[in-house]
Amino acid sequence: MKGSWLSILAGVLCALTLAAIAAGYPYAGSLGSAQLEALGAVALQLLFGALALVALAASESWKQEQPRFADGGWPTLRSLAVIGPLAVMTQIGLGAGYRYQLISVIPHAVWAFAAAVLLLMMGTYVLTQSQASRTMKTVATVLLSLTCLQVVLGVGALLARVSDIQRAAWMPVVTGLHLGTGSLILACTLILSAFVLRCAEPAQQGQEMVSTGRHS
Repeated sequence: MKGSWLSILAGVLCALTLAAIAAGYPYAGSLGSAQLEALGAVALQLLFGALALVALAASESWKQEQPRFADGGWPTLRSLAVIGPLAVMTQIGLGAGYRYQLISVIPHAVWAFAAAVLLLMMGTYVLTQSQASRTMKTVATVLLSLTCLQVVLGVGALLARVSDIQRAAWMPVVTGLHLGTGSLILACTLILSAFVLRCAEPAQQGQEMVSTGRHS
């Protein structure tokens, strides 16, 4: 019962945080310092990611036994599980820097390509694991879909900032979706990474072990 209430609370807080992110908080000029505003935007994203992990830890899916599988090939899934969240957070930081006019768009655009390739690799590798749980594969599928959507939204948000079409009424919607989708990608990457680090074993250790999530 305690776990279900914690999961519900974390879910509600996730929804509120996501709404604030999609609305563009903090607004440019609202804190009197572009650096503070960028830090505030990144902090909201980190909060959303942390709440997503809390919701996962309290969920029934995480408490259930999970099959382990061999993690072979290069790069390994475990390495992608470490690099993936860092890549997404770097992209979020670069996006905040560009949004509050601290840096040019070039670092954000270039890293977006690298981060997208990394996430596509991570999601695809999970889907090719026959012994990965259905939950893991579902999260991987969502991550792949969101990553493709984010590329399209990113182009739209960029066009809004560099041309006169940003005055159109629908452009704030595109920008808000771009920010919100970035948050969801971060959450999915963190959740998928948690499952990978829990379930993926170096290839030489076999595939028949079961992860209970408990420590003796």
